[in-house]
Amino acid sequence: MSGRESASGTRMIDPEDDDTADLRRMAEANAPKSKKPSSHPFKQQTLKAWKPVLAPANVVPTFFGVGALCAVIGGALLAVTDQAANLTVDYTNCRALDASGQPTSMSCSNQINDFTYRDPTTPWNRCECDVEFKVDGFKGTDTFLYYGMSKYYQNQRRYANSRDDLQLRSLTTSVDDDCDPFTTSADGRFYAPCGLIANSLFNDTIQIFDEAGASVELRGDGIAWSSDLSVKFANPAIPDGLTLCDAPGLDNETTHSPPNWWIRACQLGAENETEICTSENQNQTGATCSYNPWSPYFGSSGVGYQNEDLIVWMRTAILPKFKKLWRRIPGGLPNGVYRARIGYNYPVSSFSGTKSFQLGTTTGLGGKSNFLPGTFLTFGLLMLAAGGVFVFMWKSSYYGIRVADTRSIQVNTVASNNEYAMD
Repeated sequence: MSGRESASGTRMIDPEDDDTADLRRMAEANAPKSKKPSSHPFKQQTLKAWKPVLAPANVVPTFFGVGALCAVIGGALLAVTDQAANLTVDYTNCRALDASGQPTSMSCSNQINDFTYRDPTTPWNRCECDVEFKVDGFKGTDTFLYYGMSKYYQNQRRYANSRDDLQLRSLTTSVDDDCDPFTTSADGRFYAPCGLIANSLFNDTIQIFDEAGASVELRGDGIAWSSDLSVKFANPAIPDGLTLCDAPGLDNETTHSPPNWWIRACQLGAENETEICTSENQNQTGATCSYNPWSPYFGSSGVGYQNEDLIVWMRTAILPKFKKLWRRIPGGLPNGVYRARIGYNYPVSSFSGTKSFQLGTTTGLGGKSNFLPGTFLTFGLLMLAAGGVFVFMWKSSYYGIRVADTRSIQVNTVASNNEYAMD
């Protein structure tokens, strides 16, 4: 340690000595730090803030203003959605037709106890029925035809997961275990497509005729999401000189149609090879008529895995009562009475369900629905009612003082910022 001597001979320590500076820094480092925060307004919680007194004079107008605004918006939305036409026709218990096209006393729901048309040798085993309905307000605008079902729980976990997306995209020639119990057939061939969803594909058909008996054009193209068509569903490559039914993943040697189908997946959307089986020719043999509910005869569009009826069905519903788009009617329907010929193939009586078809048009807000307008109107009316209650309380008095009387408010001031500082 360096230093210098005083006149009396005493050695004095230089305050700028290096060793002394090191000792001072060590002492400062080891000294306990103060917990006292700085006097900054943020740390002392004294930032400037707006602290309004919510008096009736400024709260009540807010309730009335917001309520009136929501009521006006709800009324406007209701006026727009009312421009869309909608008609629902239930055909769950329609009466079966005989060979002459006349209704019988037997309903199709009682006649069909299981999924039919799984046996290609008996395609004439059908049930058809006619339903008359009157339309008004569908002329001049494209009309959409939906099928609706109730008490059908497509959101059940095992059902919703029972599919193989890689198979539907033709990226694999095997099946996923999620498709259980419909993975492979008894002879070892795997189902194409596999799973519970595909096996329960909706197979009712609907034909509409006007009063003169002319058929109404029903188109099945453009009913599926474009993203599903381009990304989620794809057919395998077709070998040279062969057909889709010979392609890997759809060939007859390694694949089998689902148990509730009697046609193969490659025949979805394909033309019928013979005359369509109807109630009038149901007594004929299988060699003279055939039946494919997903054929262009019924307006179905797309072949194989890209059949739009299949794609729409594979997008499962979240509620037990749902509707799904089935066909488009370009130009709509003129006012009048129409007849729907129903190919009643899909059984619902086993789970007490119902079936219907719906006709609907759209506006800028979509199809006819009162949910959004009802939400705005309900909220607006509640706000107006709350404003009225607050006005009544404002003008009333309790215990000798009026509600929210600012003259009864006592303001306490803070003595100083340091009062709340921690040592």
